[in-house]
Amino acid sequence: MEGMVIFPSLTAESAREFISESPFELLIASVILLCIITRICSDVRSRYRNIQTSESWRPKTIPYWIPYFGHALSLGLRRRSLLEHARDNTAEPAFSLYVCGKRHNIITSPSLAKSLLVEKKSSISPNSFVSHVMEHAFGARRSSRKLNRAAFDAECRSMEFQMQEPHASDCSRATIREIERNMPNMLSFCRSIVDQSFWERMSRVSVVSGDGNNRVCEVNLYSLVRNFVAVTTVTTIMGGDFMEALPNTPDDLWKFNGNFNAIVLGIQRFVPFPGLPTSYRSRRRLLQGMEAFHSAFEIAENGHDPGFDWREMDSVSEFMQSQCRAWKTAGLSVKSMASESLAILWAMNTKVNTIVFWNLIHILEDRQYYSRIMKEISPYSRASRPGAEGTGFRLPEPPRLSLDVDRLVDSCPLLKAAYYETLRLHSCPITYRKIIKDFQLIESEADADIAGRKPQTYQFKEGEFIAVPYNLHNTDSHYFKNPDEFNSERFLAEKSVDINESSEKDAEITKQDPSSITQPKIALQIPETWTAESGNENSISMDGKFAERTTLAFVAGLLTMWDIEPAKGMGWKIPKRRTGGLVYEPKTDIRARIKSKVV
Repeated sequence: MEGMVIFPSLTAESAREFISESPFELLIASVILLCIITRICSDVRSRYRNIQTSESWRPKTIPYWIPYFGHALSLGLRRRSLLEHARDNTAEPAFSLYVCGKRHNIITSPSLAKSLLVEKKSSISPNSFVSHVMEHAFGARRSSRKLNRAAFDAECRSMEFQMQEPHASDCSRATIREIERNMPNMLSFCRSIVDQSFWERMSRVSVVSGDGNNRVCEVNLYSLVRNFVAVTTVTTIMGGDFMEALPNTPDDLWKFNGNFNAIVLGIQRFVPFPGLPTSYRSRRRLLQGMEAFHSAFEIAENGHDPGFDWREMDSVSEFMQSQCRAWKTAGLSVKSMASESLAILWAMNTKVNTIVFWNLIHILEDRQYYSRIMKEISPYSRASRPGAEGTGFRLPEPPRLSLDVDRLVDSCPLLKAAYYETLRLHSCPITYRKIIKDFQLIESEADADIAGRKPQTYQFKEGEFIAVPYNLHNTDSHYFKNPDEFNSERFLAEKSVDINESSEKDAEITKQDPSSITQPKIALQIPETWTAESGNENSISMDGKFAERTTLAFVAGLLTMWDIEPAKGMGWKIPKRRTGGLVYEPKTDIRARIKSKVV
């Protein structure tokens, strides 16, 4: 009996002693135990979910470890691996994540996406998500929540930079002119940094051979492409003064975008997160620059002199001018306008610039496809040097680039197929909405047959969130064979064309090569699931007319004007990727040797 009394007293005493001497170890053990219990409970709920009706299911919730926060960190910092792992391990067209006490439903089926974004528009709202991103990522004030986002989206979906007409055509034409002007001067082959262009200074240019017509230099290809594209497009949209007054804008954009997902997640600058303080400082400089721009624009609008740095405000694109006037009419302050325009600037640069690089590197990697594309675009993308007899001067004229973008768009299926395959493989946009009314979504039989399952019906509740990550469909092996491989042929189809059906634009080619009358012609073939979302528009790819025309023009111009080879001469190696805001970004840069094709 005495032993039975002494044992518990010793146990209690030793427990108190352990608690007093090892509080930190106890805290760690408690946290680990809590995470294990959370994982077990969430796994049980995932396996035994509630059935709403005999035919309606709630999306299965993916198990998680951290109480309350759930999948928050994983969604913000490793979104791609989290979503792809959940898709591959959940044999259903919808699943749920648990983030900060809320269910976030993820749609992977094209038919469910169509039902959601076309038929259930009245049951969902983008305002909550847009406000969150604008306030956390772009520093917008809470007062901006009163904006009618639907009205602004009619001209441009800012955070996706899908510019609408007539601005898309106007800005596209202006950008093409800027490309034709800048492309021959992309590389100066100057050894002095002082004499180099901004995009050269940011690309570690080293001149290998600077003599005669065989001038060659080595560059960081990704840095060169993204900065060259940035300066060209920013000048077109924001006006000629913008880059002169704020020359560090592209560099600050890249630093800000480097931790964009962490900033959206709400991780503050004082948290020991790699590069985060630098990203916040870059955002502050960007916002200050945009404030200076909007202050100058307002002064110029009132008929006064905005100062020497902003003496050419008339060169600001009509698109940006209309946005500025709309924001002013809505009652936004200069600081609020800065956040709105920064969102546009960020989306425009992170989207187009990186896609141009991926598109270019994939074409260069496949020499056979490169040769076919060069032959295809040669009538519509031409680089030349005017002869002395045409100018009257003995000194050689600088090279010139001529682009017929309309024909690049409608007559170059190989080029467009490479562009669409680049979008499929490397773009990662996501549509996020808040559910404001209960509704159901029904999967189509076609999608169910492809996945080898029966059509499912799902119930979604008011107050939850619902998202469509388009890369989940674009990298799904049920819809695309070998989805992780770049294969532009998947967007091409052959068709025979009779001479009586040939269009006027093919008449000259037919005269030059009569055998082409009976030869099969290659045509672009867009997957049905890419046009399923909203009225046969190419919306699954989340791209717009401006981005398409601009990307094709940049790629065609680069291929026509410059001879680009890997620096070490051992073939191209596609760099690994990391998750970005709208497009996956290369983890490392590529050294390349470049020389002009025009002698």
